[in-house]
Amino acid sequence: MDSDNGRQIELDLVVENLNRAFINEERTEAVIAACTLFDHGDDKRHVQEIYTGADRALVKLLNLSMSFVNPDAEEIALLVKALDMVYRCPGKYVWTSYLDVAEVLIPLYIGILELCLSARDNLDPTVVDITNSLLKISNCRFSSDSIDSRPVVDGMGMIAQLVGVADSMVDVKAKINAIITISNLTHETEDTVLLSMATFSKKAIPNLLITTATNPLFGDKTRKVSLGGLLNISSLAQNQALLGVDVGIIHGLCNLMREEDPDFKRGATAILDCFSKHPSSGIALVKYKKGIAVTSLIRMTHEMDDTICRSAISSLRNLLETPEVEKAMKSKKMNIEVYKCLAKSTAKLHMHTGPMTRGLPQTGAVRPNSPAGPFRASSRSYEEVQ
Repeated sequence: MDSDNGRQIELDLVVENLNRAFINEERTEAVIAACTLFDHGDDKRHVQEIYTGADRALVKLLNLSMSFVNPDAEEIALLVKALDMVYRCPGKYVWTSYLDVAEVLIPLYIGILELCLSARDNLDPTVVDITNSLLKISNCRFSSDSIDSRPVVDGMGMIAQLVGVADSMVDVKAKINAIITISNLTHETEDTVLLSMATFSKKAIPNLLITTATNPLFGDKTRKVSLGGLLNISSLAQNQALLGVDVGIIHGLCNLMREEDPDFKRGATAILDCFSKHPSSGIALVKYKKGIAVTSLIRMTHEMDDTICRSAISSLRNLLETPEVEKAMKSKKMNIEVYKCLAKSTAKLHMHTGPMTRGLPQTGAVRPNSPAGPFRASSRSYEEVQ
């Protein structure tokens, strides 16, 4: 009990000093003391730090530091690190804190990331700490602990900075944090934001997600989360025509249907099912490399996994039932093969699992009409991803 009282007294003093610090020496001493005190792995102590107001005090001081004409990079780095230490607490407390400080914190994070990405100095640790915190926030937003429906970010300012991190030469930890956070933000996001994510900077986000999903160097977990993010963006009707004609995305999805892991096939066929609903993207699928996307879907109808099979069948049906697309298939003499495939595959599914239903397989939707499957956003640190 005495040790608990002693820690609380020490914590009160550190938070008080953070709140009172103004001149340079005071700020330096306060933030160094905070980093020393907060650097531990005890959940209860981190919760105590939140209750004592350490998060608010750090954000207040960070706001002061960023208000100077020439912000002290070392001081900002320490403040960002100290806040990330406090956010080692359980997710529901991270989310509670975030709701309290977000209005001030997000613009600060945007400004700091802009400075870091434009600076020649090596500021990777600061970028890693910021993306760590944002990943924790986005994870807990969609966990069972969160009952608040407010978005993690409003608008594209922070998302644009995360794209910048993912495309830059920063530490790989920061890149993976940024990619997973972007993917997390596609869950339960407003349609207007999803539309912006599809169109932002010449489709930078969908291209980033498909590039990550097809790159073995990122590890399976990061790749699957990225594929889930692309599926969520593709589930919006307005995005299907835009993304479904992108040759790079179609190429990546065809490659994923050749993976041994059924999760990749499941995600790729679900996205192609979305694309197949729009005439222009349907025609693009038929024309791509002499119909390789269509032949890949035919191959997927023979998969043992019912979800993969049903998505492939639904995609092929959508293509045949769109007059412009069927005409394109006839010109390439594909339609007969597709009809035969559908007849066999639908009969097989009917015999084993009951009547074939249209649309995406519903396996616990994250977004409406978007199957979560293995792609559900979850709490992942960089170490767990690796």
